[in-house]
Amino acid sequence: MWVNTKIICFLFTCFGCVALQAQPTMTAREVINKHINAIGGQARLDAIKSWTYNREEYMPYYKKTVTKVISYKSPGRWRTEFIENGKPTQTCIYKGEKGWVVSEGNPVEAAPFGMPFDYFLTGYLAYVSTPDFKIDYQGQDSESDNLLIQVTSLVNNPLKDYYKFFINPKTFLLTRVQAYNVGPLYSYYFKDYKTLEGVQVAMTTTQVNEEKGSSKDIARTGVQINIALADNLFADPTLKK
Repeated sequence: MWVNTKIICFLFTCFGCVALQAQPTMTAREVINKHINAIGGQARLDAIKSWTYNREEYMPYYKKTVTKVISYKSPGRWRTEFIENGKPTQTCIYKGEKGWVVSEGNPVEAAPFGMPFDYFLTGYLAYVSTPDFKIDYQGQDSESDNLLIQVTSLVNNPLKDYYKFFINPKTFLLTRVQAYNVGPLYSYYFKDYKTLEGVQVAMTTTQVNEEKGSSKDIARTGVQINIALADNLFADPTLKK
């Protein structure tokens, strides 16, 4: 039987190259390690011991911007201040396995469900590891070709919330997160990356309610890394001074 060798060579050249360029099979840990290297590397992340920034969230329904001051100090201490008209109206403190809410000067102990994933300045995915998290690599997204990592916290997560992280297969930066919590499905799109202290930080997040189709932008401003934060900012507010 006659065979056109030119056609065979053409097909092998074209489709063979496509096959060679396909994303190789990786483990979840390998994908996360590539992501960590892309945002600055583990050594730079380990060198960050504290940070603070303003989280400027525009509320379309109320036609106003809500400001939250997010502060973190290693290990595992968080403080969130809700600011209105230049003054704090509520403060949330999270310290390890404990949490408190201070409203109108009255502190009460609160269930420590942990901090929202998008509060992490350098990205939540850089801090997940076993045995505190269940981590699954789900291959490439069929629509965007992003690499998919599903993360479920096994600590302080009674509702079994989980997240799907979308990672650019070329840059290994985070592009999107879907939050599977109680209520509507939300997607978060990360953009405007900026290098701070040698680490890539997304300065803008667009939050989309997938059911209603509504969205809002969240900006990070006034970022300060490795700033001196007093321990009493994270102390139990219910204790007598």
